[in-house]
Amino acid sequence: MAKQTAGDRPTAIFAPVGGGGLIAGLAVYVKEVAPDVKIIGVEAEGANILAQSLQQGSPATLMSVNRFTEEVGIKKIGTENYRLCKDLVDEVITVSTDEICSAIKDVFGDTRSLMEPTGAISVAGAKKYARVKNAHNEKYVAVLAAANMDFDRLRFVSERSDDRERFMAVKIPEKIGSFQDLYNVVFPHNVTEFSYRMNSEGDNEARICMSIQTKTQDEFIGVVKMINKRNDMHAIDLASNELAKSHLRHLAGGRPENVRPCGDCEVVTASLPIAHCSLLISIALCRSQTNVCSDSSSQSVPVH
Repeated sequence: MAKQTAGDRPTAIFAPVGGGGLIAGLAVYVKEVAPDVKIIGVEAEGANILAQSLQQGSPATLMSVNRFTEEVGIKKIGTENYRLCKDLVDEVITVSTDEICSAIKDVFGDTRSLMEPTGAISVAGAKKYARVKNAHNEKYVAVLAAANMDFDRLRFVSERSDDRERFMAVKIPEKIGSFQDLYNVVFPHNVTEFSYRMNSEGDNEARICMSIQTKTQDEFIGVVKMINKRNDMHAIDLASNELAKSHLRHLAGGRPENVRPCGDCEVVTASLPIAHCSLLISIALCRSQTNVCSDSSSQSVPVH
């Protein structure tokens, strides 16, 4: 590519970062034949091993990693790879899960090729870099490293790839007509998701999760502020809360009348495959007189 584009070389090449081998080898060659071309590494939030290593000045070790981009979810970067990246990689950019899903959608729309998260992460990085730098007339190359998409992730990607849809939690009065009042505030924005958790009889507040479509984040924030102007409602912006978007939206069901005080509650976090998590949570929590609230998410990522 470097030889074929002589005289019209790309401004930057974006490559995914896992253990560092791909981007290190790429950087060694490109900097030899085209030293003016920038090499930019792209990592997922929660798996930014190279960025943390460069920040501390030595190879870092992550205690846990974001498994959404599992092929590049590496806990420790190679020593030699780090040495090469430190000298030859120009920048490292971190992208969110939603930005990766949006990139998968963009690649499919342009080429009808379905990339897996690891494959599309470099496209997400190029999009974010161009937006942050306010780039015009630049030529970027994104390395698509993998395309092994499975059906377990496809639904999750489809839900999260629409960058117009944004998530919030709202408390409204537990009475007839409250949702109509809330919708009157939100209108004319489309409500794309609504999840209601039934409370005890004596509870006078309903706690709901909902998603609406807005053109920009600022427009969404404006809707949240409009809801909060009402004395009987309170909204929380969860558009950037990964835990809420991945798990809270799937928590639904009733609350028993004989709930024990909050001091007796236990929270268990497990970073195992979902099949193993089910067994672990059952063993840890399913004791007599224990209420379990389960996450019904179907994505192939760790359960929290």
